[in-house]
Amino acid sequence: AQVLPITEDFTSNKRGWPQDDERRIQNGVYELLSTEEGVQGAINFYVDPGADFETGVEITQRGGSDQSIFGLIWNSGMDNYNAFIISPMGEYIIINGAIEQNLKGWKKAKVIQEETNSLKVLHENGKDIFFINDTKVDERKPSALFGQWCGVLALSHVKLEVDNYFFRQEQRAVNDDKNFPTLKKENLGDRVNSSYDDLGPIISADGKTIYFARQNVAG
Repeated sequence: AQVLPITEDFTSNKRGWPQDDERRIQNGVYELLSTEEGVQGAINFYVDPGADFETGVEITQRGGSDQSIFGLIWNSGMDNYNAFIISPMGEYIIINGAIEQNLKGWKKAKVIQEETNSLKVLHENGKDIFFINDTKVDERKPSALFGQWCGVLALSHVKLEVDNYFFRQEQRAVNDDKNFPTLKKENLGDRVNSSYDDLGPIISADGKTIYFARQNVAG
């Protein structure tokens, strides 16, 4: 097995975090400048659905109001999310599904600070455990795997500084020839192995089709 250690201090952008007018890496943090429509900053990588993992981030609010809401996302798709969201009002909510349909059921958490908060999700022994500032606040049944997008999310007008993001999981080293002695490696050519970021490959059930995402494509 091998440990997937994604640790991000945002001194560079080697992992291809999206950048535009609302998102940028600057001064060692990932800034989100969200409008009322919201914005997410996420990257795509392989997550083993059968293995335990932990993921977390440190978020500092630099603008907005006490009505702002933001947090951590993991194993998310285009429409459905796994999200651990907090509010400066001292509340949090855990979302598994469509965001707009699941913004009810906020809970109080005295450990939420006014500016900087660390969020962590630990998936272990068939359950998800949630921490705010290293204090356990909730425990749930394991979330569904909607996709492989992981990162942060803001759902209101707010300015955030994101730092110390991580995702850790022990995975089998699938590229080890000892695990698959009968397989033959074949280069699929530049339609798949392009000069851009080709991410999250998934093979269909019949083994005839590969699906993948492409990020940071020029134009």
